[in-house]
Amino acid sequence: MAVSDMRLDRKQLLAACLRVAGFLVTRYPFWHALVLILNFAERSKSKRYPDLEIPWVYGDLGAYVFLASFMSFNIKRRWFAIATAVQLAVSVTLSLTSQHAPYSEWLAIRISSKALAIIGSYLTIGSGIGELYRRKPRDRSTQQISLMFTGLHLVCQAYTLFYSREDKQAFVDHILGGQPVLSIFTFLHVALGLACLSGYEPRLSSRAMMVLLFVTATFLDTDINYWTRGRHVEFWVQVRLLTDDLCIFAGLSMMAIDG
Repeated sequence: MAVSDMRLDRKQLLAACLRVAGFLVTRYPFWHALVLILNFAERSKSKRYPDLEIPWVYGDLGAYVFLASFMSFNIKRRWFAIATAVQLAVSVTLSLTSQHAPYSEWLAIRISSKALAIIGSYLTIGSGIGELYRRKPRDRSTQQISLMFTGLHLVCQAYTLFYSREDKQAFVDHILGGQPVLSIFTFLHVALGLACLSGYEPRLSSRAMMVLLFVTATFLDTDINYWTRGRHVEFWVQVRLLTDDLCIFAGLSMMAIDG
């Protein structure tokens, strides 16, 4: 009887975790749109242009709110999650290639890398992972594509840790162990990236990635003053990158539980 009660409690706990993770990922476009508005407002004070032309800015913000609304009400959640992934890919690509984009190369790689992982999170929902009452079978092909995007994110992270002077210095300044620990983290990112790209043990890979993400997000991305004053990253851009970690972590937890 005690064993069955423990199993029931564990299932209830995992179901609650899935609900929380699903809530965070499906509502995240609301927050993303708000941060974009605040970032553009900050630029307007110094008479700088937003990343996109004004008509595209309104369309971009409207698309995020529209898609998040349907996902929040669980209306064709799989379809709108995939649509959100496409919207994010188009939006980030246009932003980073815009003539008004104020991003240096290393910062553009950071932004695009996290965008890849968030796209993977929405494709995770689009595959049917995280549905407590699944009415139709999980889409394995969409799940594999989500893992590929997550793997690309890890490869990009490994690239920045190996080649980017700014990211290497930030890592050494914030995490004990110096260059040896940096080399270990770089190797782990490459190994997990290859595991995701090959589809090997998605649950185990996601759990390991959650540990890496927790360390880097806690010790690196939370030091907003370091990035804004020392690396001249815009405040709301760094806030967006920090909260991106939360969305990525939620997506990984869904894969780790229900993958």
